[in-house]
Amino acid sequence: MIEAAGLAITVLATPGHTADSLSFLLEDAVLTADSVLGRGTTFWTRTTASLTDYLESLHRLRGLGQRTVLPGTAGID
Repeated sequence: MIEAAGLAITVLATPGHTADSLSFLLEDAVLTADSVLGRGTTFWTRTTASLTDYLESLHRLRGLGQRTVLPGTAGID
């Protein structure tokens, strides 16, 4: 947990795009960095990526319930 500027931010491990990918959970939103894009997939077929980890991370993020998702790249339509 990080507390800054009056915000409580929970750090979530969301490996898959890379082994050390993180997402940041706020009260009503989640900053997903490169774990989720506005469209498409961020899974890479490189040695640093794991499809199993990626799918488990997406499942974990979905389990957070309905909230605003703020991806790191690709924008939102």
